[in-house]
Amino acid sequence: MREQLARERQEREAAFALLEQERKFAELQAYRQQAVEQNRDNIIPQLIDYIQGNTPEEINESIAGLVERSNSILESAQSAIQQQRRDMPGVRATLPGVGPLETNSESRQFTAADIASMPMNEYAKVRTQILSNRAQGKTSGILG
Repeated sequence: MREQLARERQEREAAFALLEQERKFAELQAYRQQAVEQNRDNIIPQLIDYIQGNTPEEINESIAGLVERSNSILESAQSAIQQQRRDMPGVRATLPGVGPLETNSESRQFTAADIASMPMNEYAKVRTQILSNRAQGKTSGILG
């Protein structure tokens, strides 16, 4: 009978110990969840799973370390982006000329014989140089 009472007492003490440990575990998990929610904006989402600790103090230390790491990662990424932007070529202050004077370096006067004997493919190339603005259908407005 004494053995049975001793065994039942041990089982009861084990059950109370288990119940107490479960209560502490639930409190710690609730504290962890609350601390995570308070610091969610300061920690990179992929690092939240690394928050750990057996006491509220250890959880706070873990969160502080991950906040520092997150800030360091963000600073590194921002500096890399800024460096990349600095290395990109920007818009030039002056663009190279693309007008008829820059593309056609020769200023040639065509005679009537030159124009008459010119093949059509060559005439097509120099046509805009030969024809006047009025002949090309360009006018200078109402007054001209």
